[in-house]
Amino acid sequence: MGVGLLIGAAIAFILLISSLIGSIVLWKKGRKVFGGICGGIFLLCISIFFTNSIASFSFSKDDARKDLEYANIELNDDFEIIENKVTGMPERFQKTELLISIKDAQRIIDEIKKGEDFNISRTSNILWQERRDGERNKIVTTNYKYRDHFYREGYFRENNYVPIHIIVKFKEGSNILEYDRNED
Repeated sequence: MGVGLLIGAAIAFILLISSLIGSIVLWKKGRKVFGGICGGIFLLCISIFFTNSIASFSFSKDDARKDLEYANIELNDDFEIIENKVTGMPERFQKTELLISIKDAQRIIDEIKKGEDFNISRTSNILWQERRDGERNKIVTTNYKYRDHFYREGYFRENNYVPIHIIVKFKEGSNILEYDRNED
């Protein structure tokens, strides 16, 4: 955690407390407009602390499709979001499970197996370990099998700055697609 983040958190905390106290004091003194403004600032500060909960709750199928584009995966059939959990600040870690059609699952596993770079690996998170710093605004993917799962990893630097790493995994014979999206 950087010093800038600590300073920002301290300022947000001070703003949170002072806006709450200001809202209560101004409201009791009859200055309801200014009390309401302080209350609004308080609510804004509180919402910042719950950003990950909001991101988990508001996740949609379009968001899932966009995330999977970073791993060059397209879902042809309808799917269901089983779970989506977002943690971390400012680094963001997202874990998502989708129930997809058996047809899509088999097609994607076949694409992974037929990929030019497909191999059986002794580790997972291959692209993350390589830290593709030289790749800018270009999606880089790799395909492999690790233990009893098939993986496709995608790496991309959004706006030439934020590295996004997507790890998609399947267990053969299952139609549950799991993926992790990490922003560093």
